[in-house]
Amino acid sequence: MQCSGLPQIDTRLAAILLMLGSAAMLLGALFFQEVMNLPPCPLCIYQRVPYIVVIGLSVPAILLRGCPALIMLALSALALYIDAGIAGFHVGVEKGWWEGLGECSGNFNANMTIEELRAAVLDAPIVRCTEVPWSLFGISMAGYNMVIATAMAIFATLSVCGMCCKDTVCIPEGTGNIADRPKGNAMSADIGKIADKPKKKKAKAAKKPVKKSGKKGKK
Repeated sequence: MQCSGLPQIDTRLAAILLMLGSAAMLLGALFFQEVMNLPPCPLCIYQRVPYIVVIGLSVPAILLRGCPALIMLALSALALYIDAGIAGFHVGVEKGWWEGLGECSGNFNANMTIEELRAAVLDAPIVRCTEVPWSLFGISMAGYNMVIATAMAIFATLSVCGMCCKDTVCIPEGTGNIADRPKGNAMSADIGKIADKPKKKKAKAAKKPVKKSGKKGKK
């Protein structure tokens, strides 16, 4: 199958780019946490998990070829779409469009005593998901993460689709290169020619004049 307009990026190159992008996002998150002293909220932590998954999937995608590598890339795309969804949910919480998770309000419950509540407040910093500790051009870190994760997911999806459109993908070993075989249109034309041969023979037989016998019967 041939597809026009889809990029045909090598699976190894695509996996390397996805791994580098995911590592850059994790390092950026650690920079804001440790250097800028901006502790993450629970939703921020959740958004880091898919990048770790993508790095783990990229390693076999780099080492393998063919269908196994494409499966790893497809799973990476799925993880990135999930990450973009979590980031989009976080943006909605920051904007006040909907409520966040229970973890976003701190680890408190109605059964805690005053001392337990006081100890929980003093021991652990409470980072609410509704707060925006850093933004650029009016876009929070969750907003940028949503855009970047979506772009990476689309890149992974196009890479998988582009490689699936190549003739040589997912060919079992020992069957030869399918590129050396007749293409779909050529095969259809050959089949059509074979099917038309009996029809042409019948048409010639119908047009052939019947010879009249020159001998007359004896009376």
